[in-house]
Amino acid sequence: MAYFAISLGKTVAQISASFSPIPALSPAADILCGIIQLCENVTINRNAARQLRDRCHSLLLALRDYLGKEPSNSMTDALTAVNECLLHISTKMNGWAHTSTMKSFTRQNEIRQDIEDCHQAISDCLTKFTLAAHMSIDDWQNEFAINTQHDHAEVVEYLSSIQNSQSITNDTLSEQNGMIRDMMGMMQTLLGENKQIAHRTHNGLSNNLYQLQRESGQLLPNLQLESGEVVRVGQHPVSGTAAMDIYEGLYLHREKVAIKVVRAVNSNEHSLRRFMREVKIWTEIWNIDHGKHILPFYGFCQSDGPFP
Repeated sequence: MAYFAISLGKTVAQISASFSPIPALSPAADILCGIIQLCENVTINRNAARQLRDRCHSLLLALRDYLGKEPSNSMTDALTAVNECLLHISTKMNGWAHTSTMKSFTRQNEIRQDIEDCHQAISDCLTKFTLAAHMSIDDWQNEFAINTQHDHAEVVEYLSSIQNSQSITNDTLSEQNGMIRDMMGMMQTLLGENKQIAHRTHNGLSNNLYQLQRESGQLLPNLQLESGEVVRVGQHPVSGTAAMDIYEGLYLHREKVAIKVVRAVNSNEHSLRRFMREVKIWTEIWNIDHGKHILPFYGFCQSDGPFP
């Protein structure tokens, strides 16, 4: 079955036909049809992109009504302004429509900001030519906020799905090295967001992040583990000395680890500087050895009790 991109319930062909009786609107209608398809091809922030698509359509409908009752000089200015506005939006969406899915994940905030800027450009155009009677200038902001929440939830759902684990890893590893760290950093941030409120989501993110770490051979970007990356197993130490206790832990819900609680280190500035120097040394060892000959160091925490 053929797939048709739509806006306000109309296909691209129907939209073109609806503006064809007014030749002056043909260039703007062509740009609009391009925007509709580009917004459909945006892989992340799709709800917000579709809202933008519909608002561009409504802008052109408002312009069509405006042209029937304004003097010719105002008509020319309005046509120019709307064309420029739609071209600006088309350029923005073209860039994001041709961005890979993994890169889009890590740049979702930039996409959201660009879409919001496009909405503001539409509002400015409406205000300039008093088209506000035909379109609400303010209502889009509430809808945009709701769509942004839906888009974020869809990102979390995708990245926390165990079924997507291998495709997330493969797609990320196919990108350049910097993208791997960006992706791991974003997933680690999402772990923190979902640490308390969604057990299934947190477990899924942990599993997929662990697989990405294993196959990329990289440590997590943020070594201060505060997002539930490690969970203690049991309340009592399994080993220790006068200076430290060793607990059993589970790292990213996948790997058994030792948690060394250093009781010889207090919270004064000098001791914490020495502690962070040791963290840096262990990180450098990982970068050389990758756990082949020396137990790997995954990170540290200073919020689980009084000792690091």
